[in-house]
This record gives sequence, C-alpha cells and structure tokens, in this order.
Amino acid sequence: MASKSIGLLNIVFGANTKGFERAMKKAQAKLKKFGGAMKKVGRGMTTSLTAPLVAFAAVAVRNFDIQAKAEKKLLVALKDRGSVQQRLIAQAKELQTKTLFGDEETIAAQAMLATMGLEEDAITRLIPLVQDMAVAKGMGLVQAADLVAKSVGSSTNALSRYGIVIEGAVGSSGRLDSAVGALTTMFDGQAEAAAQVGAGSLIQLKNIWGDISEDIGRIIVPSLNKVAAKMKELAEWIDGLSDSQKTNIVKWAGIVAALGP
Repeated sequence: MASKSIGLLNIVFGANTKGFERAMKKAQAKLKKFGGAMKKVGRGMTTSLTAPLVAFAAVAVRNFDIQAKAEKKLLVALKDRGSVQQRLIAQAKELQTKTLFGDEETIAAQAMLATMGLEEDAITRLIPLVQDMAVAKGMGLVQAADLVAKSVGSSTNALSRYGIVIEGAVGSSGRLDSAVGALTTMFDGQAEAAAQVGAGSLIQLKNIWGDISEDIGRIIVPSLNKVAAKMKELAEWIDGLSDSQKTNIVKWAGIVAALGP
C-alpha cells in the first residue's frame, strides 16, 4: 500500500513539475517580450524628452550669453556705473512689453548711445525714439542708435539724410532737445504701433520666453564653466606631452576601444 502511494506521488509530482516548467517558460517568454517593449519605451523617452531638454538648454545658454554680453557692453560704455546700468536695463525690459524689441537689443542700442558720451537722461529720452526710427526706416536698432548717437554726440548730423535737422552745441541740452523734438515729429509711436498688429503678440511672447530661457541659462552656465575649466586643464596637460607619449595614448585608446565590445 505504501509503495503504491509513493508511486502515485511520483507520478503526480512529475506531471506537476512538467506543467510548472511549461508555465515558467511561458512566463519567461512574456517577461522577455515585456523587457523588449520597455527598451523601446526607454528609447522613445530619450528621443522625446531628453533631446528636447538638451536643445532647450543649448538655447538657454546662447540667450544668456547674448544678454550677458549686452549688459557688460553697456556697463563698460557707462564707465562701470552699475546703478545707471541697472536703471537702463529696467527701461529696456519695460520697453520690451510695449514693442517688438527684445531687451537685449535695446540694451545694445543704449550701449551705442553711451559710447558717444551721452548721459543717462539723454539715453532714457532717446531710446524710445530710436526704436520708432528703426521701425519706420526698417533698419536695425543698433544701426539707428549709431546714427542718433553721432548726430547728438558730435557736430556731424548723420540724420540729415532723413530730413532731420538738429541744432545746438555738442553736449548741450539744447542739442538733445532739438534731436528729441525732431525725432518725435518724424517717428513718434511707430514702435508701439508695430507691436499691436500682425504677429506682434507672438513676437512679444517669444521675447518673454527668451527672458525665461536666459534665466535658465544663468543657472546652467556656472556649472558648464567649471566643466570647461577642467577640460581645459586636461587639454593643456595633453598638449604638454611629448609626441611619443601622445602616440602611446592613441595606441592604448585603440586597444581599449577594440576590447570594449
């Protein structure tokens, strides 16, 4: 009786084991299939999420670089008067909300006026009119600022070709008033009017996103500069090696590359 029971158990256990093995193989196949699907999802996420983030970071760094250079140029033109620079930057940001010009463009134009020795009051009064002139004449903002700066800050009236008459001694308040009056008569309101039609709202939205990306770039750049400094040290170390040492580095790099796979 005992031997029959044991034999029956062996038969049942053996049958169950075979069934268990078949079930395990099916489960393994499903897991393998699921793993492959997850790899595809991972690759898709890398393409869909990581790549755009990297692209946005690159744009952010570029926008911050443009902004930082414009602000620095203005500071140098103002002979390092930081408080004046900050007030002019605030004006540029305010004008960005009313016109199609990004604040970095306006800051660059302010720097152009400052290089001709114009003071804060003159720059503040002239910049909106420079924007109006640039829009009316279809020219770059810095180009318009250059013409105005030469006309107000020197005895040469570079605006005469546009029918603008400027009178008064160079550096006098009378010459500034004359320029402001003439520019107002010719171009007043052009920059704000252009922002209210066509794709004006979209361009202003782009400028706002540009400011956001600048702030992101401001955060990213210090870390990138640290990495760049380390890479520069490595490059200088390699550059200081002898030709034979560099050759050995190339040989060992080739061996490692071959062994890697």
